[in-house]
Amino acid sequence: MLRVQERRWRSLMRFALATSPFYRKHLAGLDPDRCAYTDIPPITKSQLTANWDEIVPDPRLRMDRLRAFLSDRRNWGTLYCGRWMVSESSGTMGSPATLPQDVVALDWMHAVHSVRNGPLPDKASLPPWHPFKRRLRLASFICTRAPFSSAAIFKTRPWVSSLFHTHHPIPIDTPWHEVIERLNRIQPDVLLLYASMLERLAHAQLEGSLQLKFSHPAATISTGVDVTALRLIRNEKPARRALA
Repeated sequence: MLRVQERRWRSLMRFALATSPFYRKHLAGLDPDRCAYTDIPPITKSQLTANWDEIVPDPRLRMDRLRAFLSDRRNWGTLYCGRWMVSESSGTMGSPATLPQDVVALDWMHAVHSVRNGPLPDKASLPPWHPFKRRLRLASFICTRAPFSSAAIFKTRPWVSSLFHTHHPIPIDTPWHEVIERLNRIQPDVLLLYASMLERLAHAQLEGSLQLKFSHPAATISTGVDVTALRLIRNEKPARRALA
């Protein structure tokens, strides 16, 4: 595995030097055939945003074109140039980033997220798949008021998840009492949600209003983003917690 990783990062480094003006400056003096992995200087998110057009060699992925694509809400959840899903990060680390994801890589990532289970990698196993067996019930909290990947990935490539799950999307601006009602009705085996919602759901479970069983061997809870994103989406004042 280490040899495969080394071969791949050296190949990637050669490609970056051959195609990217930014990396020719950023990696100046480094020999991709002899340098150590630790010799490669990292780049920050702000550097990525500021130098995008010099970093990414494909002229179709110029930042102004990507932003113009997302400015039309009808494009959310569709493929840009038939190849890339374009989404925007929430900006919780400072400023939002516009990110295109190649559809092949997206399908692999989506599939891996769909089949992962088990407390440790060596305990994970592929879920049994049969066209007549019940698929895992997946409930995911999604943002439909911004071009975030939480909603775009299911709209862009719905068939990937449907191989393994029955998907029940829940918009994050759904009233809280309705969230509880829907989760109790769905009884998800897999729950994808924003990190800031987990504590409140845990309290609801302890109090008895939420009654999730999670009895399936592949039951999973996965969290992402944080309270800042929800505060921005719900237009709440900074002094208030988004979901508490």
